[in-house]
Amino acid sequence: MNTGFEEPEDPTSSSLQQMKRYYFPDLWFSDGDVVLSSRIAEHEVLFCVHRELLCTHSAVWRLHLDNLRHSESCTEPCREEEGPKSICVVALSEEGDQWLYFLRALYYRGSGSLPQRRFFHDMKAMPNHRIEVASSVAVLAHKYEVQWLYNQAIRILGGYYTHSLEELDANVRWHACRSPSESLVESIRLVQHALSEAAVFLINAAREAKTPELLRLVPHALYAASLLDTKSLGMGTMRGRPLRRAMFLGREYLHPEDRRLCALARLWRLCRKEGTPPESLNAGAGAEVTIACCEAQGRLQQLMASQDCVLTRMDPLARSVEHWIDELRRSDSDVEKGIICEACMARIKSHHNEARKKVWDDWQRLFKDWPAQVTSPRYTLSGAF
Repeated sequence: MNTGFEEPEDPTSSSLQQMKRYYFPDLWFSDGDVVLSSRIAEHEVLFCVHRELLCTHSAVWRLHLDNLRHSESCTEPCREEEGPKSICVVALSEEGDQWLYFLRALYYRGSGSLPQRRFFHDMKAMPNHRIEVASSVAVLAHKYEVQWLYNQAIRILGGYYTHSLEELDANVRWHACRSPSESLVESIRLVQHALSEAAVFLINAAREAKTPELLRLVPHALYAASLLDTKSLGMGTMRGRPLRRAMFLGREYLHPEDRRLCALARLWRLCRKEGTPPESLNAGAGAEVTIACCEAQGRLQQLMASQDCVLTRMDPLARSVEHWIDELRRSDSDVEKGIICEACMARIKSHHNEARKKVWDDWQRLFKDWPAQVTSPRYTLSGAF
């Protein structure tokens, strides 16, 4: 079984000598009694932390440190004026950025009766970074049996990716209302784009940990990732924010099978969209919603032909079609004013909701057993719906 610990590298080895070492001031304690060694891209990162903290929160670490011999020494001083001192060094198999987030969550001191549990609540970051941090913490918290921290990370991820359509609508609208964009439709689009870019972190975390709580969020995350074009999927997503100018955290990439599934899903959606008649509104999964008003029909077609039309940039699950319709009815523009009557608006919304539910149900069913089924040739999006 992979415990997450490795034999420390020989400090004299050429590979280690060529690597740049990095320390993080908030995770290098002068009274620390254990050094954790990991890597971020081509850099070695070291954390000088307290054995008591690790043992208090993790039974796995308590067992490991109890059996660990103090035969290694840290060549770097905790403080320059104190000089180097003998200290236990543990080499880690996980990425250094995962441990950076995990240790910060353990050490965090906020306000309240349970200070550590406010780490995610007080973290000021864009959705992309919050999802990355929560995914990393969830993996390590599960692996090292820190249940309270795992639960908190899952709660954060569940605020972005869900397993029900109702929760999806509520979450997207909640985050959109806190977006700096003035337009609700544009805010929703920005939130959905952020979820698409950050989906790789949750998908990879679920692939590694395979916990029920993470797996149930994977279908939505895979759907969000499929909204990216093929080039973006291949380029991956930038990790975190630059913690040091000379330090590059690298990029996160999807598993090849997951990238293939997302590419197939995108092709399926584009084919369905191209087959939509011009007199119909794109109401999600190819549903045809014919506008009854002849006068409105021509103006609606003209508006949809515009490159700025939100419908041309909308994914099948987007609830923002309803907000877009409402904004059209409230518009002062002579071109858009009165473009859709009450009856047509009700019909469009009804068909759109039915189409969204079908897409969601089919997608959940398709990826219910992920990742076990991804290698099976019978699971192809071209014939799944």
